[in-house]
Amino acid sequence: MTPQKWIKSSRSGDNGSSGCIEVAFTPTHTWIQDTKNRGPHCTITPQAWTSFLTHATPDRKAQQ
Repeated sequence: MTPQKWIKSSRSGDNGSSGCIEVAFTPTHTWIQDTKNRGPHCTITPQAWTSFLTHATPDRKAQQ
């Protein structure tokens, strides 16, 4: 199952900054891709995504 909707990072700007990502969710995977290069992507489990958010944003509750 491929994702239908990609969500752009809230840290991404419209000023051409690099290093921005988009994520998409399916029941079994979280998909991650570069905003500027939408070819290759990475998929991880929803549990891995939640764990990543917990460590990446220790001051906020992990959200999907």
